[in-house]
Amino acid sequence: EEFTGKVKSDKGDFGVDDVNLSASCALFEVSGYYLNEVTGKKSSDKLTLHAITDLSKRKSVNINVLTELEYERVMTLVTKNKMSFANAKLLAEEEVLASLGVMNLFESFEGLNIYKEGDGNATLLATSVLLQSDLDAKKLADRMEAFASSIAETGEWNDDKTKTKMLDWASTAKADGKFDSVRENLEKWSGSDKIPGFEEVVEEFGGAQKIPEEWSWDVPKEARLNPKIKYDSMVDPRDKKVYKVVKIEVPDSNYSQVWMAENLNYADSVKTPSLKGRNWCYNNDEKNCKVGGRYYSWAAAIDSVALAKDSKEPLVCGYGKKCGLDRAVQGICPDGWHLPSIYEWGLLSVALGNAPVSGEPLKALTGWNYAGTPDNNGTDLYGFAALPTGRRISATKWEKVGSDVYYWSATEYSANDGRYFNINNVYTNSYTYQNSKSYGQSVRCVKGDPSTAPVRPSSSSSVDETKSSSSVESSSSSDGFDWSLPKEAYLNSDIEYDSIVDSRDGQVYKTVKIGDQTWMAENLNYDPGQGGSGDAKYDWSWCRNCEVIGHLYTWAAAIDSVKLANDVENPQDCGYGKECGLTGKLQGICPDGWHLPSKAEWQGLFDAVGGRSTAGEVLKSQTGWYRNGNGTDAFGFSALPAGDKSDNGYFYHAGDIAYFWSATGNSDHFAYL
Repeated sequence: EEFTGKVKSDKGDFGVDDVNLSASCALFEVSGYYLNEVTGKKSSDKLTLHAITDLSKRKSVNINVLTELEYERVMTLVTKNKMSFANAKLLAEEEVLASLGVMNLFESFEGLNIYKEGDGNATLLATSVLLQSDLDAKKLADRMEAFASSIAETGEWNDDKTKTKMLDWASTAKADGKFDSVRENLEKWSGSDKIPGFEEVVEEFGGAQKIPEEWSWDVPKEARLNPKIKYDSMVDPRDKKVYKVVKIEVPDSNYSQVWMAENLNYADSVKTPSLKGRNWCYNNDEKNCKVGGRYYSWAAAIDSVALAKDSKEPLVCGYGKKCGLDRAVQGICPDGWHLPSIYEWGLLSVALGNAPVSGEPLKALTGWNYAGTPDNNGTDLYGFAALPTGRRISATKWEKVGSDVYYWSATEYSANDGRYFNINNVYTNSYTYQNSKSYGQSVRCVKGDPSTAPVRPSSSSSVDETKSSSSVESSSSSDGFDWSLPKEAYLNSDIEYDSIVDSRDGQVYKTVKIGDQTWMAENLNYDPGQGGSGDAKYDWSWCRNCEVIGHLYTWAAAIDSVKLANDVENPQDCGYGKECGLTGKLQGICPDGWHLPSKAEWQGLFDAVGGRSTAGEVLKSQTGWYRNGNGTDAFGFSALPAGDKSDNGYFYHAGDIAYFWSATGNSDHFAYL
């Protein structure tokens, strides 16, 4: 249905009479000459602008450069992406503003007016002035058409050449007083001095195009996204906020999942009572939530109120309330999305190469250069665009902002602690760990019903995978650690090994000479018995298929703190919480004639095999490392990825990492490994 009318005056007002629409959606097209804000003169050629709107929600429509830039994108989202009209409008408006470096969403574009004060009106005027620059009407039309076409296709405006031209013009125009002329022209035309502050928006646009490498709350979240990634978008129906989302499919793996590419920023505590008093913006400034999302307590993240009211499986969870939650839940996420379990975070880490390297491909391209530690930005290979938002640990204290990010999982650790996924600034690592449920941390949601989310393999497996958070193991995998094979199967068949017998228990170990040192080529499997000096849990050792990977020892057990304490000539009280400054060669838990290597001796090994940068590859066994992370085992050291064990009873990283103690302490609570 088409209806026509005419512009009534030089102010651009128009009316269309006798309109009787069968639907409320309408596309407006207006053509005519216009007054150029920069020159103050009428254009030499006509310009055509469009707007698409829902007339059931408004009685007047302002057709302007912003409505022109969005309308093709709206139609694309509705017709091709099958998005509702309301959601398509929201998304298109956010995408246009993001392309201009503007973080805020205002009233719909067709409600803005350059003759009235207000942030949205200032943005409209700034956009009009920047697009116009020193162009004539025809070139302006070409510029807007290129902008609108780019937005329509991808939701982004990736024309750096034009952006630079606009910025260069703006810089010169400001110095030449042209911005003052724009203000004077508009005041003359409107008969009012209420012209919005467009100058500040122009400055913001300039800053947004020069993205700093380091972290800044002044950079919009969109500027940290990977421009080479094709993102989709979703609208949270609860508050109409728009989020970029990305499908992460890792080559040569079975991993495929859709993640939010931005941190959640939902805060309606009326609809979601779990949020009351449990969500925050950095420094309590709402502006910062538009950049880094909100910080949630664990109870808020899992939506503890909803869990307690679940008719099928009510759970009373939260700080001080242990409920044993170890599965995905919808939590604070929108319908159709869920808060991932720590196992799901682990699957993502594994698909990217595991903890030692999975941080780098998840980190954003900029924002991670922090406090004198350059070159720590990520590659953002899949568009996850992790930002270093740190965490809130008290009402007045945030920590690690600019250097770390902490994402809650739905997995509980204890009555007071929840599990989280951490990406670190200094290293390429990512970690799964736990801390106080009261801390404020970020949330990333995963698409899908939580009831269908991946869960840990059952404990009937030949591996105790119920206690492994960030590795996936199988007794039959050809690409990972096979627990059914004997330890000898992981030795290098091309190496001529010697052997020793441990006189204490008769066990036989292969040994190999590397440089000037002779090393065991297998992990020690001596059982010192439970107990010892000090708190028993710090002096013990544990088995996890010890016939293959040996025992896992605490540092106190590795140095044999009991023997040190009972030494008649030089008794030393060493272990967890006790700094004793060990020096010289220390036998520790090793057989007679052998000793626990110092930090310096480990360095000697690295030097002998070519240096730290390549030592891992040549010391690792030729099989057994997950995701084809096997080594060459060039010297016969045959390091196995035995992982480690926390004092919480959980085993971690089997198949991924080998940790070896040194005899060198670092403090009363730490030692070198």
